[in-house]
Formats: sequence, structure tokens, C-alpha cells
Amino acid sequence: MEQVSRRAFLLRSGGALVSGAALGVGGAANATAAEVTDYPRESVAHLASLAVGVPHPFTYPDAASPCLLLRLGRPVAAGVGPQGDLLAFSALCPHMGCALSFDAQQARLLCPCHFSSFDCEQEGAQICGQATQPVARIQLAYDSASETVQAVGVAGTLYGRRGNLAVGGQA
Repeated sequence: MEQVSRRAFLLRSGGALVSGAALGVGGAANATAAEVTDYPRESVAHLASLAVGVPHPFTYPDAASPCLLLRLGRPVAAGVGPQGDLLAFSALCPHMGCALSFDAQQARLLCPCHFSSFDCEQEGAQICGQATQPVARIQLAYDSASETVQAVGVAGTLYGRRGNLAVGGQA
């Protein structure tokens, strides 16, 4: 059996670790590219049915994904519609999946379970609480001809899923 000095062992181990990490990064990049999928385009609401400060519930991208469409009454960075004030988010907290409520005065989504809160005007960024990531934002489009709001994608990961779209019965 070959005697290996401590220094030689550490040098060999470090080289193996760096090589493995480099392969892992490349593999992760390929996996992410393979997961890019087209989301369905679904009508969510007619503009006339949306009141400022009143959340409009819907599901997207499937029936197991509750969401909230919000009309804030003032333009925001990711907003759509004639006034740029329409946004939508997953209705599930990214921490433990509790149902979120909407505080219209502060334009925040609130989790009653562990007190996380999310800033709707900052694309769902976490303000405080146990969550470690923003709430998933539903990407919207506005059709001015029919005055309808459409869900077209998801920015972020929906709670409890490896991917946002069900593939072969698993999401």
C-alpha cells in the first residue's frame, strides 16, 4: 500500500473537488436550459371586472396553483394594462405554502403562518419573515382589443414544486 503524505492527500482531494464542481456547474446549466418550457396563455379577467385593491383569485399554470391578480391603482415596474397597475402572484407563501392575503393599503402580500410579507410594488420581494425568496410572480399580458388580462408565464418557482409545469403528472 502506497504511503501518501498529508500534503499530497490534500492536493489530490482539492483537485478532485474542483474538477467535480466544474462538472457540476456545467451539468446544472444544461439542466436549467432543458427546463425552459412554454407556458400556456390563459385569459384571467376582463379589465372592467377588476377593482382597485380587491384581489381577483385564479389558478395558473394549472388548477393546483392558486394565484391573485391585483389592481394597485398606480403604475408599478412590472405592471401591465392601460395604467400599468396590474400584477399577479402565486397565492402560496414560498416558505411553507400557507395561503397569502393582500393588504391593499401597503400593497403587500401577507402570510399568517410565519409572518412573512412581500412587496407587490417590488415584484414580490420579501420584506420580512421566515421566507427566503420572493413570492412567485405570474407574468401577465394585456390585450387592449378585448380588454382582457392574460397569464403568460411564471417568474420564480411555485411552492412545493421542482418545476412550475406538470410534466408526466409531476411538477
